Amino acid sequence: EVNKQEKFDLFISISSAGYPIIQNKYKLKEEFNFKILTISHGTAGSEFQSLINEKISLLRLLLNFPYVFYNILFKQRAFISGSDLVVCVSDYVRQELIKETGGVDQTKFVTIFNGSKHEDYIKDFEKNGKLILSFAGRVEKSKGIWEIVQAIEGLDVVLKIAGDGILVEDLKKYIQENKLEEKIILL
Repeated sequence: EVNKQEKFDLFISISSAGYPIIQNKYKLKEEFNFKILTISHGTAGSEFQSLINEKISLLRLLLNFPYVFYNILFKQRAFISGSDLVVCVSDYVRQELIKETGGVDQTKFVTIFNGSKHEDYIKDFEKNGKLILSFAGRVEKSKGIWEIVQAIEGLDVVLKIAGDGILVEDLKKYIQENKLEEKIILL
């Protein structure tokens, strides 16, 4: 509907969020003539591996299996096949995505690393005083939340965390026990 009012040349999807657009890509592409760029931060298989690594209950693992199985065999493959270009945030993600979507044209995969030059942030820090860091994502071991918390403990920074996950309660307890309420803020 929006594209009828405003013409888009490019549709950018973060991971599988754009799946409904890709499901209708050929009809929509014919009608509106736009390209689809996908940015992938991980794979369906790595999500399932994260659940295993978190040592979640067997019941939760079994409940998630059909969803992951469907994503690997159907949804992720269709999503990637329907994209014109797939930007992966690491070589590992690119290699795993190619494996999990076997048969998809490998030339549509490129790696563009997340990151920035730290010098840019140091300049802002020097101008503005205390550095405020943010974390947005699932609060779980596989996302490196404990490494982030440990890394900032000895620094004069504030960490604001936006997200939910199986470690939120553990993190709240850790913050209270170590009197870090001023340093680590759960949003």
